[in-house]
Amino acid sequence: MNIQSLLELNSLFPESKYVQLATVDKNNQPSVRTVVFREFVQSTSDIIIHTDIRSEKMRHLSHCRNVQICWYFSQSREQFRISGDVEMVDSNNESLRHLRVAQWQKLSKAAKSAYFAGHPGAALPLDDVNQHSVHTQNDFSEVSNKFVLLLVRPHQVDHLDLNTNPHTRIASKLENNFWQEKRLNP
Repeated sequence: MNIQSLLELNSLFPESKYVQLATVDKNNQPSVRTVVFREFVQSTSDIIIHTDIRSEKMRHLSHCRNVQICWYFSQSREQFRISGDVEMVDSNNESLRHLRVAQWQKLSKAAKSAYFAGHPGAALPLDDVNQHSVHTQNDFSEVSNKFVLLLVRPHQVDHLDLNTNPHTRIASKLENNFWQEKRLNP
């Protein structure tokens, strides 16, 4: 079953929107974090993820644009490991400005406010819980220059189905614009 079909089947389960994104830092050390899958770019298999330009993952991606996503659907017991490269769509990317603006408009006011707050990962005094608050007077109509889209372009997918007996595993690789599949021993 493909990912889009699984998303439809699992749409009632909020956890199906969360994926693990692995990057590599300048010392070739892996780093993984949970991020929110937003949607696929229309008519493609490109995955949209939002991030802050000041985040650690952006420093990693400036060194190495290869990533891997691990996506597990608990209801169907299926895992997808998606390897690909990333295009970063920031305020300087005019060709995909429309996509960035459309994604910004879909965010809640609370989500938008994070892009006007302090630097992600910056230390906060333990005794000042309001240190990180942002000005709520902002209507957030203008896209923050800190808001970045990560477009993950898959070139390899490893699909493991734990719901079958025996388990099944299919590896897919993009070659010459066509997906080539082969069954693997799980």
